[in-house]
Amino acid sequence: MTYSRSRLTRLSEVGTIMAGISTAFGVLFGMWAYFHTIYPVFEKENELLESKAELHELHKKGIVLAQDIVEKEKELTSLKQKVEERQKYIEYLKESSARQSAELAVESRKAQELVKKVNEAFHESVYAYVLRLMDNIADDALDAIVSKNSRFDLKARCLQVANDGIKKKEKGIAEYKAYLVLQSFASNVLNEGIKDFKGLHNIMVFSRFDHRAIDIINSE
Repeated sequence: MTYSRSRLTRLSEVGTIMAGISTAFGVLFGMWAYFHTIYPVFEKENELLESKAELHELHKKGIVLAQDIVEKEKELTSLKQKVEERQKYIEYLKESSARQSAELAVESRKAQELVKKVNEAFHESVYAYVLRLMDNIADDALDAIVSKNSRFDLKARCLQVANDGIKKKEKGIAEYKAYLVLQSFASNVLNEGIKDFKGLHNIMVFSRFDHRAIDIINSE
């Protein structure tokens, strides 16, 4: 009887132990099952949610980038148009500059020709005054010859006319230059004591070709 009780007790203990082991095994199995069945599903759902969130953010960024690309393309198009306009303007300036350069060259040639004509006209005006002075002095020489004025001196008369003319207040530039040419001619070419007015004829050659006369006429 006592043995039976002891055996029952042992069986009861064994049952308790087995129940505990079974419970522990169940818990472990449940944990294993959770981590191998349910938990992966949760993980996949979380990953899916995170992926959807990332995809949403990427979609938003994609929209922003697409808008930026559109804006950049607009800016690029605008810049291209500005560059084309600037290039056209540069080409216009080049053509305009070339045209103006050509016009300037033509006008410059015209101006040079005009200056040349003005200088030639001025020189001719000086020569005309010199010729008139020569005629007047030649008349004085003829009068001296007719009146037999032995004191007449061609050089002295030329210098007198030249000096009196230089002192005149009312005279033009061409007339003034003519008096200076006559003065230079008388001082450098004529000899003292000459009475023959034929020596005056050389004054026109002197006026046109002698560097002393040319320097006088061209001086400011």
